[in-house]
Amino acid sequence: MHLVIMEDNLEILKKLIINDSNISGFDKFKEIDEKDFLSKIKSNVPIKKLKNFFCTLEEQELVQRGSIKKIEEHFTERSLKLPVKERVNPIEWISAKYKAVHLLKKLRNLNIIEGSDKEFARHFSNNGKELSITNYTRKATDKLDQIEEIFDIHFK
Repeated sequence: MHLVIMEDNLEILKKLIINDSNISGFDKFKEIDEKDFLSKIKSNVPIKKLKNFFCTLEEQELVQRGSIKKIEEHFTERSLKLPVKERVNPIEWISAKYKAVHLLKKLRNLNIIEGSDKEFARHFSNNGKELSITNYTRKATDKLDQIEEIFDIHFK
């Protein structure tokens, strides 16, 4: 079990002093099972830079329109594990899956974002299903020029 602190309640937590006579504030917390816990992906670049990157992905029709509005729901610059709010839909990848796999692995390899394959699968979807990037290898026929050019624009 995890004790989850909602990001907007962090200031309340900082002020909360727990002793025998003061246990108020616990209504701000809830317990959830580990399998249900989904923390935001840690971004090592400013969220604004990540939004600009995803804006280009939207313009190039790689992710669903409106994905840029979900960036702050799925990513954080903070080192703390912050939960994704309930009922937040994953970011829908609408282009070829191999492009998404390459993009996510490259973001992680360049230390732009941090996360496991399993975490990425829960934050991104393709055709309405979790976007698994595990055991997915690059093929010689994969056309990745578009992805590489987008990286060059935003992270060079």
